[in-house]
Amino acid sequence: ADGGGETEAITNTRFVTVPTSFSPDGTLLLGMEQGRDPATAMDIILVSLTEKKTTPLLATKAIELLPSFSPDGKWIAYQSDETGLPEIYIRRYPGPEGRWQVSANSGSNPKWTKSGTELVYVTGFQNVDQIVAVDITASGDSIASGKPRILFEAPMVHPPNGWWADISADGNRVVFLKADTQVQSGGL
Repeated sequence: ADGGGETEAITNTRFVTVPTSFSPDGTLLLGMEQGRDPATAMDIILVSLTEKKTTPLLATKAIELLPSFSPDGKWIAYQSDETGLPEIYIRRYPGPEGRWQVSANSGSNPKWTKSGTELVYVTGFQNVDQIVAVDITASGDSIASGKPRILFEAPMVHPPNGWWADISADGNRVVFLKADTQVQSGGL
């Protein structure tokens, strides 16, 4: 955006909508939506930028957050609490159906590396979070994931429904919101 054009609405919805990831060809936008169906919580939507049409992609009783297209556009990584804990899953896009859990003992904020052969996410949720990476191997319509490995630990700020961390374009650095460990908690 260079400021030279007019703003243009790409959705016309009364629901809370948060964009999260563009498809590699730039024609689709993944996002999160709340409020379309009272029986569901936060759901994953797909917005066609050419048709300006929003379609529910994953709507369950669980909270689905932070969907991210793989670099080749064939897979979507996302966070879901369907097991009671936030975990990281991968689904084939546009199909067929199927999903694979790639996190172990919780996970949030999934991001693909540029090569698409690795997924980075956050785990921990206590005083110190861990940035974890897992190797991903696609074979036809299925995914195999390696053993998650800790890259590093750091105290992070956890904004609601937003990414706490991201990967640099060259894939060599992780950027995150670091918590101020000097702040003391207490009453007002």
